[in-house]
Amino acid sequence: MNVGDIERANATLARAYLGSDRTLLAGITPLVRACSADIAAELTRAMLQDERALPLLDDPGGEARLTRAVARWLDGLFPIVLPAGIDRLVARQRRLGEINARIGMPMALSKDGFAIVKRALIRNLVASTLDRAELADALDLTDRLLEAAIALVDEVQLRDLLAKKRTIEEFRANELAQGFVVEVERLRADLYDWMREVANAFVTHDEISLRGIRTLRSSNFGLWAAHKSRLFLGDRRESELLARLVQQIDSALAQAVIGRGVERSAELWQTECQRINDLVSEAAWLLQSLSDELMKHESNLDPLTRVYNRRYLTTILQREIELANQHGLPFTLLMLDIDHFKQVNDAHGHAIGDAVLRVVAQAVKGCLRPTDLMFRFGGEEFTVIAPELNEANAMTVAERMREAVERVRPLGGHERKLPRVTISVGYATHDGHPDFMHLLKRADAALYAAKQAGRNRVMAGVSTHRQTA
Repeated sequence: MNVGDIERANATLARAYLGSDRTLLAGITPLVRACSADIAAELTRAMLQDERALPLLDDPGGEARLTRAVARWLDGLFPIVLPAGIDRLVARQRRLGEINARIGMPMALSKDGFAIVKRALIRNLVASTLDRAELADALDLTDRLLEAAIALVDEVQLRDLLAKKRTIEEFRANELAQGFVVEVERLRADLYDWMREVANAFVTHDEISLRGIRTLRSSNFGLWAAHKSRLFLGDRRESELLARLVQQIDSALAQAVIGRGVERSAELWQTECQRINDLVSEAAWLLQSLSDELMKHESNLDPLTRVYNRRYLTTILQREIELANQHGLPFTLLMLDIDHFKQVNDAHGHAIGDAVLRVVAQAVKGCLRPTDLMFRFGGEEFTVIAPELNEANAMTVAERMREAVERVRPLGGHERKLPRVTISVGYATHDGHPDFMHLLKRADAALYAAKQAGRNRVMAGVSTHRQTA
């Protein structure tokens, strides 16, 4: 797969239109547009019966969105005027391929969908008033146009899927080593803190404490195992083993709670407590083994602020959307911008501006959970992906970040303090839409609203997706 394949598909599509019989195309166009909405609805019904498509449609407005998009695509394939619209027509196919890759559309599902559309269109043409000769020519032209358009969509989608795969593999390879020793020590501490909570609850035999014991899955360690471990370790067996250990520990915990609360079950309780201890020790040993294996590597990080490079943002964001839609999990995207940063640079110089960027990044990182990911988005702007952070708690987290930055005082030359630094924050909680650009635009609009409202504040993004559903 290379750029040449896409350019050849471009040329094939352009030739298919420019070499077509204009009179015939003009006759087909109104027939297609008369049935495009019905064909789109037929495709949507078929997709709703396909398990592969459900994660892409199982959200407010998903069905209507697909129906509208397919109808527009079909209408656009049969333009009224040629050759004026060829470049736009080709661009639309490329954009469709990019969107399919962005939302994680399986290529096999995409091909099946195109086949449904093609069969339905042929059926409608056969049922039209075209005579035999006209019908034969119309079917031949329709087949050539559809095949050329679909080929271009597929080539672009394949290119972007392969690029995404390369990016995530590169990220994993680098992240395996980068700062992993520090991360592991924090995770081991979180794991042992959780174990102490459990032990204290059992020792006191307090009914309220027993009922309120957190599962390991809901702890910082459990969140890391569910999100970061799979992202960074990929297909390594340790990722699956960590997830299995978390499940086993929570299962043993549930049995121990039952045993502690039932008379004459001391043996069951002691057995399950010992099992929890053994499993926790195994998880801690596994983390340490990974730490010992990996060497530090820095290429994932922005060299100035020590947060992740923007180049990884969209790939990881798409992965979190796929996880959220598959498992019904919330997550929030936060966008942060340093207020009046240009004035700081102009008044104090770029060296001081760099110092401000570093202290802001450090202050925000101090508010993050082990599972959160922070990126330098560009210039003085940052983004944070916060898995399993719902809308109800997002404002609190965003305010904590804003307040943390507000408290810092960057130092200039000779230890002179600079003016107060503040940030504006806009956030959006995932609403089920499969395209990460939808979430990015909502968070960016919220950030813009925070800046317009006076800066040094937090604004929540509005879900236009739900409103139009």
